[in-house]
Amino acid sequence: MKQFVLIFRQGSGGQVSAEEQAKRTAEIRAWAGGWIEQGYSFDPRQLEQESYRIAPDGESDGDERSVVNLLFLTAKDFDDAVRVAKTHPGVRFGTHIEVRAWTAPPPLAAR
Repeated sequence: MKQFVLIFRQGSGGQVSAEEQAKRTAEIRAWAGGWIEQGYSFDPRQLEQESYRIAPDGESDGDERSVVNLLFLTAKDFDDAVRVAKTHPGVRFGTHIEVRAWTAPPPLAAR
């Protein structure tokens, strides 16, 4: 099994109602539960609104969509991680999802 991160970026839609947020949360919990029953593991992180972007002098950080959540996932391989991500309910609510493999950096002494 390999480690991946699903990077969730905010869609272009504005604020959602409390009812829609509750529906979204219920769908995501059901989605996660179904995958967990199949042996997948998740480690979610929700990011706070406050952020500060730093770009090299003379470069713009662009109008990239804000990262709002990270979901660490253990999957068989990249294609398997993509398959899991494609079923995430957030896409139906306008969320953009990027799948990336990741590893821990080498220990400082090894650098």
